[in-house]
Amino acid sequence: MDFDTPERAAIAQGRLANDQDDIGRLPWGGSFNSYWSEASYLSDKLCILSAPAMLQVFGTNPANAEVEVIWQFGPLVNAGWAAREEFQSGAR
Repeated sequence: MDFDTPERAAIAQGRLANDQDDIGRLPWGGSFNSYWSEASYLSDKLCILSAPAMLQVFGTNPANAEVEVIWQFGPLVNAGWAAREEFQSGAR
């Protein structure tokens, strides 16, 4: 959906657009208002931990012990935000 679409925010919030009272009860860690779908809207509202902290939470959960993690860093390199040499394979 185009950013300039009228009512873009409400459309992107999907079913959650009508639940602002409940959304307001969620712990708030700051919002970037950078969402494009119902799922990304909820994530924007719930993301109260930093990326490293979230990785720690996921990594210490025994249910994730055998899960393969794939970090697609190509877009970061292609955009010039990082050099290929900055990424190490086989991280534990």
